[in-house]
Amino acid sequence: MKQRIRTALDGSGPYLWAASFFAVLGALLATAQILSSDFVIWNGHCTTASEEGGIVFFQANGQEYTIDDVASPANSPTHTVTICYYPSHPQDAIIPHPAAYWFEGTLVVTPFLIALAILTVGLVIVPARMQRRRASFRL
Repeated sequence: MKQRIRTALDGSGPYLWAASFFAVLGALLATAQILSSDFVIWNGHCTTASEEGGIVFFQANGQEYTIDDVASPANSPTHTVTICYYPSHPQDAIIPHPAAYWFEGTLVVTPFLIALAILTVGLVIVPARMQRRRASFRL
């Protein structure tokens, strides 16, 4: 049985190491994202709020809260924005930006996709090519 596994994985060592590297990198990036303060955009409560002059006003749990929108100019007119917060800590609300969703999601998912592609090449394509090559030498 061990010999069959060794034969199947013959020549795939570098691919396994590279895929492992990217899987660990993806796990580290996912952990960093989970521990970051802006993870609230993924699992917190998001709602609309009113912004006027760079200050965002919203209501949570029956109380009024305000946060600063540093990206908005002080003389901006009143408009609505989306805010995300944890119900237990509404004072720590953040204003998510649409690019943040895409950037953070891509940053976490990409290493796993690269690892999957490397595994596909290393465990399927390369061994099949080596097996065809060996078969052609036997003829």
